[in-house]
Amino acid sequence: MGKKPTIAIDIRPLNTQLKTKRGIGQSTYRLVKKFLTTSLPFEPFFYTLGQEHLENILPNTKINYVQKATDIPKLLKKDCLDLIHFNDYFFPLYSPNDFINNKYSFLKTVITAYDVIPFYYENKIPNTTRIKENLFSILDHIDKIRANSKDTKRELIKLTGLNEKKIEVIYHGIEHCYFNANYPTSVIDKIKLHYKLDTDFILQVGAMEWRKNQITLLKAYKLLINEHNFPLDLVFVGGPPQEDHMKFIIDNNLKNRVKILGLIPDNHLPLIYNAATIFAYPSLYEGFGNPPLEAIACGLPVISSNQGSLPEILGDCPIYINPTDEINLANAIFDLFSNPLKRKFLSEKGLNQAKKFSWEITVQKLTELYLKLIQDN
Repeated sequence: MGKKPTIAIDIRPLNTQLKTKRGIGQSTYRLVKKFLTTSLPFEPFFYTLGQEHLENILPNTKINYVQKATDIPKLLKKDCLDLIHFNDYFFPLYSPNDFINNKYSFLKTVITAYDVIPFYYENKIPNTTRIKENLFSILDHIDKIRANSKDTKRELIKLTGLNEKKIEVIYHGIEHCYFNANYPTSVIDKIKLHYKLDTDFILQVGAMEWRKNQITLLKAYKLLINEHNFPLDLVFVGGPPQEDHMKFIIDNNLKNRVKILGLIPDNHLPLIYNAATIFAYPSLYEGFGNPPLEAIACGLPVISSNQGSLPEILGDCPIYINPTDEINLANAIFDLFSNPLKRKFLSEKGLNQAKKFSWEITVQKLTELYLKLIQDN
């Protein structure tokens, strides 16, 4: 039997974005977990910057800690690596100058592009010039870009003029062992009691920031209370809230109706999805959209923004709305609340849509990509 190919996996997002439960950190963690529990035709090596001990979240895993990004090429060469997969260009494991100076020419290179937010929302993201340069400066040198949606691929081509063959779409997965609709009622009741939640409520999950657009959901919720004496509470998971969120809640006397749970343990999240009645997600832009996919996997009917990758990932199972139109959103929530049969119908469609995504499929397709690049060499 021949020697297995050796592949470096960038796990720096576990340092930079997992603690705050950001999508890139969560996706990297779930991908690495699946690598570690799969019989692979290659040998993975895990690299990150700094000295933060990640063994507490990846036990029994050898992790290579690197002090400077400029040290990476020589370490990869010393370890005789065949390919490296970089997992983020926001906080990169690499130095762009090393690509420009051909220091990665001895092996194949892949980078994941999760979205193109810095290119369209420059006034909202700090250090956008640096972040864009992280990606733009390596495009002619990287062997393959892995996009997590067709929408991200389209946007990258529009922004860069890249040949579409250089970009491979490989979706994120979902952990169906956690995100499912099979939890017993007694467990759901306990989680409601733990967080002091009513029997029925509207849910949104995600960082409380401008892009997730909680302010439009709050405005829609206020309309529902004013016009329909709406009985459901509104619950946010993620945080922390921004100043404009709190101001709107206080100014409109919603403190007793809006619950902000903040960051919660990972094993509580599927239970919160199962406990909710409606999931509302008026995001302004998503490169993929983990929370609404998790919601449909838990059988929760979803009202979603019609922007970015969301229609691609969620298919025809949500009610789609214009994310900047609170009246449109309020009407959609009231329609779904008033129609239990429609909620059941969307729930069943969502469960079927969610089956199309798994980390097993993601690992399989990434493995095929890695091996093809190495063989082409």
